[in-house]
Amino acid sequence: MEDIRGFVMEYVEKNGKIPQGAALTDDFDYSRTGAIDSVGMFKFIVTLECRYDIEIPDEALTSPGFTTIGGLSAIIQKLLADNRNIPITGISRRRSDDILLQGYDVD
Repeated sequence: MEDIRGFVMEYVEKNGKIPQGAALTDDFDYSRTGAIDSVGMFKFIVTLECRYDIEIPDEALTSPGFTTIGGLSAIIQKLLADNRNIPITGISRRRSDDILLQGYDVD
């Protein structure tokens, strides 16, 4: 399986404005440091959703770990695991969203 953390880190490094002297670690907060602004965040989310064929729910976007490399990687891994375990046929869109929204806080 692809290294999700590696992709997230690479994306932030290539597309973000990393503050001088900042280290890209799991705890690096790309929003709070200004490395990725609001427009950049939109592009980042779309890139992740397309690359991993997922939909990041609003609840995940506001979870405490979403703006860190490690937290976002964990959220994506959970979404991918949940998507593999849910039979899509016969589940309404609303019901599948309800199932996917459980357990996104990664603190």
